Amino acid sequence: MKEIELSFRPNIRSTSKTKGALTVRQGDKVLDVATLDIAGKAKRNQYIDGLIEQYPGLDTAEIRGQLQKQMIEIAAGLIVQSDEDAEKQDGEENQPLVRSKAFLKETEPELVELAEQFLHSPDLLAHVRHLRGCYRG
Repeated sequence: MKEIELSFRPNIRSTSKTKGALTVRQGDKVLDVATLDIAGKAKRNQYIDGLIEQYPGLDTAEIRGQLQKQMIEIAAGLIVQSDEDAEKQDGEENQPLVRSKAFLKETEPELVELAEQFLHSPDLLAHVRHLRGCYRG
């Protein structure tokens, strides 16, 4: 009997990274595609029971264990990745001043020069008042 392989694609619209589409394959044959939260033990067991009911030849302790193991590994990987993503979002690169400096480095030198000229202009306040008047209407 060929080994069963699982693949999982998280639902990008869900706040939970462990909710998504699970595909079950045996060799080249797709046995099932389902949407579920693979982090929940009860949901995993319910899904595996349903899959075995649909394909009675899969009902062995080895296959059941293989499915459980793969689902747990996928869920654990997604949770670790989610934690790493959250840490990156909280990291220094997302601080406003750091981001501003990074954007400034990417800005064309000519545009930076024009902005500096504008800021040093003796008519700066008049320009600002004019712009404020344009956006009030």
